[in-house]
Amino acid sequence: MVSVNGPAEEDGALTIQIGTQLSALERRVTEANTPGNLDGLLAYHVLNGAIPGFAWNVDPAAGSWMQENEERLDPPALAVLGYGITHFPALANPAVVRRLREGLHRLRQRNPFPGDRLSFLYEPRLLLGICLAVMTARDDVPEFESWLQDALTSPQYQPADRFQGLIQQHALALLADRPPESPMSPP
Repeated sequence: MVSVNGPAEEDGALTIQIGTQLSALERRVTEANTPGNLDGLLAYHVLNGAIPGFAWNVDPAAGSWMQENEERLDPPALAVLGYGITHFPALANPAVVRRLREGLHRLRQRNPFPGDRLSFLYEPRLLLGICLAVMTARDDVPEFESWLQDALTSPQYQPADRFQGLIQQHALALLADRPPESPMSPP
């Protein structure tokens, strides 16, 4: 079968498709670009804060997020603090770091593998944020790091799909202080 589209037409279609996807990504990032928003913080982490001409506004300390979530120590709040302290070091004051450690102690006491799979391990935004939180506390409480590594390498942990497996590998690479491998890297 001979293609009626030449290489130039196929390249043009691909350019349009990529442009459409980039526009959709920009819309989603713009919607999540609010202080303490987990989607926005994940985007900031993954994109390394680099979108030319884009003014990031995800710092949890920049808005009312810290005040509204002062008493929360659940996985979403811990993930926000993990991203926040990692990317906005001014947030790392002793009171916030103490809250982070308290929350990690409580999280560590919970079963990471409940039967319904409703666990931070299976939610990419939470997993990466909590991984960053653990890394923040690693010097003071090194057992957090081994606890998370053990959970991520446990036979009980079964990523639901390839994407979740990539997030698992990324978290393990962060914990091991090695650069994450790109899925596009040659074997």
